[in-house]
Amino acid sequence: YYAKAFKKDIPQCVDILSDILLNSTIDEEAVQMEKHVILREMEEVERQTEEVIFDRLHTTAFRDSPLGYTILGPEENIRNMTREHILEYINRNYTSDRMVVAAAGDVDHKELTALVEKHFAGLPQPKRSKIILPTEKPFFCGSELLHRNDDMGPTAHVAVGFEGVPWKSPDAVTFMLMQAIVGSYRKHDEGIVPGKVSANATVRNVCNKMTVGCADMFSAFNTCYSDTGLFGFYAQCDEVALEHCVMEIMFGITSLSYAVTDEEVERAKAQLKTQLLGHLDSTTAVAEDIGRQMLAYGRRMPLAEFLKRLEVIDAEEVKRVAWKYLHDAEVAVAGLGPLFGMPQLINLRRATFWLRY
Repeated sequence: YYAKAFKKDIPQCVDILSDILLNSTIDEEAVQMEKHVILREMEEVERQTEEVIFDRLHTTAFRDSPLGYTILGPEENIRNMTREHILEYINRNYTSDRMVVAAAGDVDHKELTALVEKHFAGLPQPKRSKIILPTEKPFFCGSELLHRNDDMGPTAHVAVGFEGVPWKSPDAVTFMLMQAIVGSYRKHDEGIVPGKVSANATVRNVCNKMTVGCADMFSAFNTCYSDTGLFGFYAQCDEVALEHCVMEIMFGITSLSYAVTDEEVERAKAQLKTQLLGHLDSTTAVAEDIGRQMLAYGRRMPLAEFLKRLEVIDAEEVKRVAWKYLHDAEVAVAGLGPLFGMPQLINLRRATFWLRY
């Protein structure tokens, strides 16, 4: 929940937000109407190939754990949802230890603190949950979940993931940097520099060494959770170019353990700084960042601290982290579409290390 207002209206905003959280009636008729909305949203999500691929990647990578479930869940759960289920969820989860009130802009901290103490005093204290949640770290399973459908057209959709690191890992910033080093590419969004002459080695290899077909796009990703993570890439390409595209990007990821250069690291640092500063260009984004960091780290990490941690990373540190987590490691794969040229899982696993003498 969030609100934007002038400074003079902050008391009213806090009052409205607290009323929504603490005094919602959850009308049964509104619940039934919203269920239809969510079902339509589910249909829309299922038409978005990228969303489907990442859901399936999590399903195969973290099978038999909550991380392997989709966000919306099974359709049956939505249809069976009642007002009592929602109220039970609110009573169990809307507790003081699970909430953060964050603000940015022209806000007086003491005034906001007093308003929060006044309006949120009714928040319940933590309760012992009747639901037994898993406490063990989700097991990352090297596996694949492929759905070959040649009728989907010439474009194949593939995601390959490695086990990453959680938010609080000392190597989390290095993973962010490795994501920037691998980079991304879009055929119709090359900007000033075409892919064939890009400074990014992975982009150059994908574009220059392709003899048939073409790659529409690929993008490295790095997702962190409380106790694990997922690092890898998502790609869209012609069926005939699938093997080349996937194996070249795998080569780019594996090369992080062996051949990354200081030039690549410095370029990625500059890119990461630009993205970070560009993301925090509004009070809404800053407030969201504060709330997210408080829930993840228990504190707000100053920008200067993040930049300091980023600056000390060099090529040798990237190689160390990549060797520890990505070298000779299990991979999870999800694919959809015309997958005739998809490399076998054993070949992708073999591509996570080089033989050197």
